[in-house]
Amino acid sequence: MTTDGNNLTSTTATAANVASMFLDRVQRSADKDAFRYLVAGDWVSATWRQTADRVEALAAGLLALGIETEQRVGIASSTRYEWILADLAIMCAGAATTTVYPSTNAGDTAYILADSQCRIVFAEDTGQLAKLTERRAELPNLTKVVLFDGTGDSDWVITLADLAESGEKYLLEHPSAVRTRTDAITPEQLATLIYTSGTTGRPKGVRLPHSVWAYEGSAVAGLKILGEDDLQLLWLPMAHAFGKVLVTTQLAQTLLTRRHSPLVVATALGSSAVLVAIVQTPGVSHFFGCTPLGPVAWTGVIGATAGATALSVLAPNFLAKTAGMVQPELAEATANA
Repeated sequence: MTTDGNNLTSTTATAANVASMFLDRVQRSADKDAFRYLVAGDWVSATWRQTADRVEALAAGLLALGIETEQRVGIASSTRYEWILADLAIMCAGAATTTVYPSTNAGDTAYILADSQCRIVFAEDTGQLAKLTERRAELPNLTKVVLFDGTGDSDWVITLADLAESGEKYLLEHPSAVRTRTDAITPEQLATLIYTSGTTGRPKGVRLPHSVWAYEGSAVAGLKILGEDDLQLLWLPMAHAFGKVLVTTQLAQTLLTRRHSPLVVATALGSSAVLVAIVQTPGVSHFFGCTPLGPVAWTGVIGATAGATALSVLAPNFLAKTAGMVQPELAEATANA
């Protein structure tokens, strides 16, 4: 992966995997805003070039820890910019992401990570770390925990900054390591494991190859719901299949995405928490969510003042257009997530 100056390059002419979709997007939109996220109450922007630099360092850090092709790396966190960085780094390292809802209890978290044989886990904070520490004896394959927030112990637990620093050192000796791994990814290579809710027994992992995400991203982008000047409020849990579809859509076309991490637990479009957050986030033109009836989409530019603009629902049109586009593996993951 090349991220210096104007030498950004993509892996293929037609993206066949998430990593090459990301590189294509970086090449097209290097200096445009990719994400906006809250830091101490203020919105901070990250361009595609800046995001790529961080992703490459983290991917190289995973390689330095010995991650091999299709080996599983878990993410236990709410929706936030670091979740996306971690997932893209896993993709660019040729590994596979195992998603874990932040609300999952310690027992089920350990089961999912053990069943998927995760070697490394990105954990949001000390709360998520406590679950892993409590069940460490049940996680024989877990060699490292990477914290988004918190401090490491210089052994089993390291920080995101530690992983990036390790990756930067690795790249000095192996400058093409991430690009070489990315170039080798095939469409049918495992990209993601999403576990069912476990209502009919223990949770079961649904295997989702790169081709599923590439297809979904391109299909939704083709609906032309979103454009370059739109801002998408990304609040769905990223452990859910639909949440990642929205990010993959962003890679497949030219649009801006913003996330609002406090909304990770608000799973109903009618929830007051969602509506308050939208009103308090000026400029948002779209947000998407899931209801018991399936995915829905809302649009309408929101003003800086509460109640400035009403939202109009796009659900019937969105559902009609996407009904025949969902691949079986993704449909199963969405239905059971």
